[in-house]
Amino acid sequence: MQNLFRRPSGVYVIRLTVPERLRSTVGKREFVSSTGTRDLAVAKILAATQLAQWRQQFFDLGRLAQNQLPMDYESILTIRDGHPALASTGYLSLDLAAAGSGINVQLLLRVVSDGRLRLFHRPSAKRRVESGMLALPADGAQAVASCFLAGIDEAEVVAFDADEVGVVFVPDDLVRVTRSSVELATVEVDTLRRSMHARTTPASSIRRAL
Repeated sequence: MQNLFRRPSGVYVIRLTVPERLRSTVGKREFVSSTGTRDLAVAKILAATQLAQWRQQFFDLGRLAQNQLPMDYESILTIRDGHPALASTGYLSLDLAAAGSGINVQLLLRVVSDGRLRLFHRPSAKRRVESGMLALPADGAQAVASCFLAGIDEAEVVAFDADEVGVVFVPDDLVRVTRSSVELATVEVDTLRRSMHARTTPASSIRRAL
């Protein structure tokens, strides 16, 4: 069986080369684990399970890398643990949400453009809006996120979702929002972080498992 080798002691070990693009993240060139058995049939079963787990880790880390998530050690730990600010109920700017979750701004905006994360804006007090923070409608949020991803730092919004379900707040004039003026709900960012953590094994955990 490929990836299964027998040591002089007779015990079989499993070896798998780490893809070059992931070596700096994982911190190893190769995974090696003993099966603890001299029985080839048993070793093959254990090897199949272990190899599947390792390859799943490679797949998850590779997918995050393709999404341009910073793959440095601290970012991976932040995805795992989150920042205390995410435990509060409120809103964070794109930059603070990225720092607190370990998910970079570009990826956050892509999730917004996919309709899986809402964008919020705090209209001027002159508009006398009772709710200090309003959500952009899904299609508006996706359009704004697409503008930011394209390098356009300002976009116009014609309506917002009001607090009451099904009610839309339409300001007297177009509202110009910028990359620095939109915010994300902490609870939604933390939900995204937890989802990403559930699909990915941090480098620190990989190292401890070896």
